[in-house]
Parts: sequence; structure tokens; C-alpha cells
Amino acid sequence: MKKNFILCTLIAALGLHNFAQAEIEFMYILKEEEYRQVGNVAPTIPIGWVFGAGVQGDENVTAATLTHPGPSSPVNLVDDLEIDVQDYTAQSFLDADYPNGNYSLNITDNGSAQNYGPFSITGDTYPDPPHLLNPMALHSHDLSQDFTLLWAPFTGAGASDEAFVQIWSNETDNDVFFEFIDTSSTSILIPGGSLAANGSYEIGLTFVKETDELQNVDTKVGYFASNYFELDTSPQTFEDPSVLV
Repeated sequence: MKKNFILCTLIAALGLHNFAQAEIEFMYILKEEEYRQVGNVAPTIPIGWVFGAGVQGDENVTAATLTHPGPSSPVNLVDDLEIDVQDYTAQSFLDADYPNGNYSLNITDNGSAQNYGPFSITGDTYPDPPHLLNPMALHSHDLSQDFTLLWAPFTGAGASDEAFVQIWSNETDNDVFFEFIDTSSTSILIPGGSLAANGSYEIGLTFVKETDELQNVDTKVGYFASNYFELDTSPQTFEDPSVLV
């Protein structure tokens, strides 16, 4: 899997917004709970947890530092002004390094440092695991035709919460489909031709429970729940019909 499914998605989201005059375009601080779905059965146990933070902007945005409640604070964001993805096998390990509490970003923009925050990430309000209802049908679907992907509702979604769908090609290491969706939606149309035969893909459905935000800069701050489904579009032979349930 690429450096992180969610972080790549968030960066891709920049292309969906108009930042005509902004220098600081986008910032995120996230704690993510990851699930992996097998067949059409709802996932119940997380496979891992992720922490991520970063800033996107034009050439005038040259440095950023994350201040947080954990022992490694403050952290200078390097390379693309992001924290290298932090993967954890238990929530307790994530919380030991990046506890719930107040987070801030100090960003150097056009030579001047400015503090953004504090952003509150508290409550462990991870959304329920997203559940894709019909991904197995893609195995027998004519990929040249449109396909309607279905999922169970995002329960408890608030006005500021979000959701998005992404399909990633494991062969080209790029997304072939990405779209933010209304949190009340339970389906999306994948255009015919988006997927190719004999390909390897990862379908991701993410629910976002935002805990804080800014009004003048696009922000994603809070708890994420992501469900991933591995799709192989080569011809399939199933000896056990239960995998199609």
C-alpha cells in the first residue's frame, strides 16, 4: 500500500477546492482507525491505527511545526511539510505518542511564522467502521459498464462531518477514482472503464468525524474510520460460496 491511503486522499482533495488567493491552502491533523473488509461481510476489528498531520500551500509556505500533548512535541514537519505516516498496532500505542488534547501548527508563510490552533482532538469519537455492501459483485461485473457501489449509512454523522470514496491502483500507485460524498449517501456510481481487467485495486470508504476546524483555511481535524477492500479483477474461481455472502 502507498505511503498512506488517507493522506494521499487528503492531498488529492486540494484539486477539488478553489484556493485562488490562499497561500496556506490546506492543513490536517488526524487519528485514523483502519479496517479491512473480506467479502461483503462488515468488518468489526481494526487492523491498525494511524496518525498524520501536514500542511499544503504555495511556494511561500516553507516550514511548519506541530505542537501536541505527546512526548515528542514539538515536531518539525519535513519534506512535503508532513509527518511521516505513523502506523500503530493498538490504539494505546497511538495514544501514548499522540494523546487526545490540543494540537497546534506553527506555519512559516512568506517569511512570517503564524500559529494556527489550538485544535481540539478529544473524545475518541471514531465513526463506526464503514461497511461496503456489494464489492464482491465487481468480480463478475462487466468493467466497461457503470457500477453502483453500495454501503451502510454513516450513523451519527454531524453537519461538519465528511465521507469519501477512493479507488487506488496498486499497479500504477495512483487513484483511479476519488470523490467526496454527502454523509447521508449510501451509494455512488463508478463510471465504466474506471477499472481494467487483470488489475489490482484497493477500494477505500472513509468516514470523518471532525472535532475542530478553521473558517478561513480548509482543515481536516479529528477522527477517521477507513475500510479497505482489496479487489483483484482477474478471473476468479471460488470453491467456497460463502465468500460471496
